[in-house]
Order: sequence, then structure tokens, then C-alpha cells
Amino acid sequence: MEISQPQSARFLSDNMELLGFGDPCSALIQAVKELFENGTVHRWKSSCSFMLSTHVALDAIQYTEAGMIAVRLKEVEHDANVLEIVCTDTGIGLKAALLYSQNHASIVDSSLKVTSTLNSSEFYYAELVIDPEAHDNGYSKRFHVSEAHKSFSGTEIRLQLPRPHHLVDALRMLMPYFDNLRYCLAASVSVDFSCDIPGFDQYQVCCASPLSPLERFLDAFKCPYESLAHANVDWKAFHVNCLALSPYLDETNLDGRCPITIHIMRFANHVPLLPRKDVYACAMTIAVQRSDWKALGYKCVVGASMYAPLQLVPLSINERSASVQEPKHVVVAIDVDTCGAPAKFTSLTKTALVEASYLQGVSQCMALVLDQLARIYPILFRRANRSHTLATEYAPLIATAVSSILVNATYAGVNVEHFEPGRPLYGVQSRVELDQRVLDHMTSLLRPHS
Repeated sequence: MEISQPQSARFLSDNMELLGFGDPCSALIQAVKELFENGTVHRWKSSCSFMLSTHVALDAIQYTEAGMIAVRLKEVEHDANVLEIVCTDTGIGLKAALLYSQNHASIVDSSLKVTSTLNSSEFYYAELVIDPEAHDNGYSKRFHVSEAHKSFSGTEIRLQLPRPHHLVDALRMLMPYFDNLRYCLAASVSVDFSCDIPGFDQYQVCCASPLSPLERFLDAFKCPYESLAHANVDWKAFHVNCLALSPYLDETNLDGRCPITIHIMRFANHVPLLPRKDVYACAMTIAVQRSDWKALGYKCVVGASMYAPLQLVPLSINERSASVQEPKHVVVAIDVDTCGAPAKFTSLTKTALVEASYLQGVSQCMALVLDQLARIYPILFRRANRSHTLATEYAPLIATAVSSILVNATYAGVNVEHFEPGRPLYGVQSRVELDQRVLDHMTSLLRPHS
């Protein structure tokens, strides 16, 4: 087992903050993600069952003034298949996590410790390090059997990091990540994220279930399949999968359109993206915002939360002013699968996708989703009738303007034929009556005729 010494080690050392390792809190979040994703990267096409377990605990052996956090990821096979761990294929993020550990942990503990077993009697142990000062490629390789690791079967990857001052906040940031994993991992995969840190309630997520990811998604929001809008699009060299539903919605209680909060779950290659500030720069978020919501009678605006980054408000002035209903909710889940090609992110922290083609592909998929939403939720998302909107929204404004012009016009500027018998303004006696006559005439012109 070996890890390649990258020529870009100096780049890693100089750009730790850009890679998500600017402080202990961010480093813990990023390291847990990198360890977990490195364990899953070769497993998406596997048909065998396995478990990924991430456990965060205070290290009682090595304890500094600030404390240390030991992040361990354990992968366990449930059959006799050979377990393959490819450490030479670690991404730049895991290399950065290792370098951060080397910079902040003791020399003894500042390596990526990998312990693996293929059976019950033979164990392999490797300590992997990076030298940021090295000019040439090199390899770190050291094996020995460790009696301390005979209590499990599988592979364990261990990394030590400095303890964040706001540890609980860092762990809570990871909760949406593991929550959303339930909707993208295969039914044969079990995921366990547990924590025994004081002040943090025991938190576990287990995906092992006979339900498919799609069934898990519906079950989480207590929605039948008939309430789900679902579309798949192959666009250029990648694939887009979109789901949308409105949980806990009873349309019988609706009296028309109302404000809607949009919650977006974003996935890149079946891995959840954490909600960060760059969520608004993500190609998926932009594509959802630019979708043709106007056709359904809404305007899409930026929301107040990174977890619910968008909001729909009715286009109709009357509906906006008359609606006293509580905002409804729509959950949109989007997975962009690059089909083996590297995903293009907005930053090295990998929290948002960039690239115009991603935006185009998601937009194409969202167009199909919006068509389904209009059929599934006909009251909440009824299609806007342009002629009806003109008659109800703009006719009163035009009528008021025309009345003002007539009232303030000189006799020479008014066509008296409009006041003759049979004409629209015949017999007008007051300003109120004038306003109503003009409004009736404008409405009749703008409203569609059967």
C-alpha cells in the first residue's frame, strides 16, 4: 500500500485555506468528507454489501492543551470478496487533510494510518506522509502487523486533527451531509455516522434498507410516488437526475398561489454538496432559479437560508397582497453524474459545481420537472394564462391612466365620438363612472374570447 508524493505538494502547503483547511473547524468538516468519499469512490459499481462507519471521538491517549480529534473511517465487507483499497488514487482533498494533520498534530500521530485485513489472521498497517519540500515524486510505504487492530475486519483509515474550539458547530454542519446520503447510496450500503463528543447528542444515520434510494426519499417526506416529479437527462458527457415534491401539502386548503420556499439537495457524482455561501454560485442553484417559474405564475428570488436558497413569490399583485397562507415548501434534489470524468467545482472545497454545460443540462431537466409539477399540483402550480393576467393585473392600471388623461385633457384633445350613443363613454356622469367604463372596456379587449 503506498501513496504517491505529488509534485504539487508545495501547492497544497501554500493553499490550505482554499482547500478548506483554513481553521480547525473547517478542517474537521473537510477531512471527514474526504475520508468518507475516498472510501466510497471505488464502490458505486460494486454489487456486494458493505458498511461505511465514521466515528468522531476525543482521543484519550494523545491529548494536548487544545485537545485532539481522531477521525476514523472503517469499511467492512460482508462477503468473502477481496477488499481493495487504492491509496494512490486519493484526491487532492485527502492529501490536503494529511498535510494539515502533519502541520498541527504531533510527529508520532501526524500520518494517515491505514490498517487493513483480508481475513481474520493477517493484518497490514501503513503510515502515509507527504513532504511538501520534496522536489521529486516519492512514495511513503511501511507495513507491519498491529495487534491493536484485530478487533475489526475490514479497513480503517485514521487521521488526527486539532480540536476545534466550536466542535459541536462543526459536527452539526456535517449532519445534512450524512442525512442526504440516504437518498443517493445503493440499498446494499450501510452508513453509520456516530459521535460521542460531550455536548453533542448521539447522532446516527443508517442507510441499510430494502428500500431503494428513491423509495427512501419518498418515505422521508411521507409522499406517494404520484406526488413526485422525476426527470433524467443525458446532456453532453454527463447525466442529470432531478426529483421534486411538495411535502405535507394538502391542496384542498389552498385558495390559489402562495409563497413557496425551495429546499435544494445538491449531489455531484452521488455525493452530497455541503450548503455553503457559494451555493448561490452553483450551476444547479442557478439553473433552478432561472427555470420558467413565470409560466406557473411565480417569480423566483433568493431566499434567506443556505439550506433553502430560493423562494417563489406569486407574480399576481392580487395574489401577493391577498394571500395570508403560510409559505409552502418544495424540495428539489439534483444529482449531476459526470460519468467518470472529473467534476468541475467553483472552488477547491468542492461545495458547488461550475461550468455552463452543467447549468444547461440541469435547466433542461428542470423544464421537464416543472411540466410535471403543474400536473401533480394543479392549484399550487397552475399554469399562468397570459390573457387572463393582462385582464386582471394590467387592465386596472391602464384604465386609471386613461381616465386621468381624459379628465385632464382639453376639449380639443378629446374625440367626442366616444361619448355618443352606443359608444363606450356614453352617459358618463362622474369620475368613478368614467373609471369603471374604461376598465370594463379594457378588460373586454384583453380577456380571451371563447
